[in-house]
Amino acid sequence: MPCDTITTQAVVLTKARSDILWAGLVEAGWTITTATKDSVLAYKQGTSVVWTAGKGLQITGAQTGVQAEIVQAYSKAAVSWAAQRAGWHVQSGANQNQLNLTRR
Repeated sequence: MPCDTITTQAVVLTKARSDILWAGLVEAGWTITTATKDSVLAYKQGTSVVWTAGKGLQITGAQTGVQAEIVQAYSKAAVSWAAQRAGWHVQSGANQNQLNLTRR
């Protein structure tokens, strides 16, 4: 019997944690200008992003693919945060969106 399964998840940034979003944006090369519990303001290459708790992202600029980049950055930071909290050792993988987790 095959035991392979594919599970997909949706990331809802309206419910994001500002500290994890901030860490993900910094890791992805964004410059944070303001970060509080309820909002994060960042910019990168002529594009600015405002995240507000309960409302989500507001993106201003011509750069394409920004939302997908931010979702990936947030996801990676959230997985790292949760794994470390559960006692796992986290290392970056071969590509920028890959993590290697080992039990301590």
